[in-house]
Amino acid sequence: MWSISNEILSVSKELKIEVQILSEEITTEYFAEIEKKYLLGNYHSFLWDGLSDYSFVDDSSGWKYLGQFIGDKPCILFFYDLEKWNAAVINSGHELVTLIGEMYGFEFYVFDSSVSYLICFNHHDQLIGVGSAKEWVNNLREGSAPNA
Repeated sequence: MWSISNEILSVSKELKIEVQILSEEITTEYFAEIEKKYLLGNYHSFLWDGLSDYSFVDDSSGWKYLGQFIGDKPCILFFYDLEKWNAAVINSGHELVTLIGEMYGFEFYVFDSSVSYLICFNHHDQLIGVGSAKEWVNNLREGSAPNA
């Protein structure tokens, strides 16, 4: 059965990118932290519907900028797959961009282990940032982000 998780594992193996799929328990803990920090509680199908205090940019290639913000730091890729939230640790933002670039398109979120930011790339080709990513996304929209 095709799933985003299986595709991530397959593509990461092919690209020799280390990926760790997180347990359902840890994923649930991260979801609760995201909900507490960034959601207004009135979202429906999509988390980005309920984000508070965010910035966004319309750009079909917006996901390619993630390496600029995350850099060489580990990040957590968060996605809805097979009717539940899943999460995978990626060693760097640059590896994340390489991985995403070789996969079929899907809506995803990215954050760090302390959930100091949350970035979404949605099915409307919007890159949305909250927390410490809000100003960076705002700068992308204004064309003033470094290396944008």
